[in-house]
Amino acid sequence: MAKPTAMQMYFLGLFRLARIFGAIFAVGAVMIFASNIPGLVKAGDVGAWAITFGAATGFLMIGVLLYIGAGRARDQYRAYLADLTGTNICRMCKRPLGVEADPLSSDCGGDCWGCIGSIEADMGWEPSVESVEREIKTGLRNADGTAKPHQFKTLSSRT
Repeated sequence: MAKPTAMQMYFLGLFRLARIFGAIFAVGAVMIFASNIPGLVKAGDVGAWAITFGAATGFLMIGVLLYIGAGRARDQYRAYLADLTGTNICRMCKRPLGVEADPLSSDCGGDCWGCIGSIEADMGWEPSVESVEREIKTGLRNADGTAKPHQFKTLSSRT
């Protein structure tokens, strides 16, 4: 991928900040709940337990969802940037797509043939099973049918 612009780095930084904030939020919720346990035990008030537990669970969920959501948004943004710069990558394994020297890099709707072929073969699709077996024999795939990591650099006409 070409070097991101300042604005693109800004957005990637925002995603990173949101993930950090989400992790802090979740850990903080657990710590606050844990620090309140001795007082709740002494009080023996079931209502206070329910309120404290509910609030801690809510804050924990917000933190976890923020962390996961920002990670997914970052991944989508990186895929968008890759499409924008003309260096498509597989959404599953991050293999560059469309590399002539790499037969497993064929674009299968945003994923490489290395990933899609092994999935289809595992599901029993006969043409894919045959292709994967051929690719194992030629050394393109591991013995279990998974794609070997790509070892080729993309040559992009755009920079």
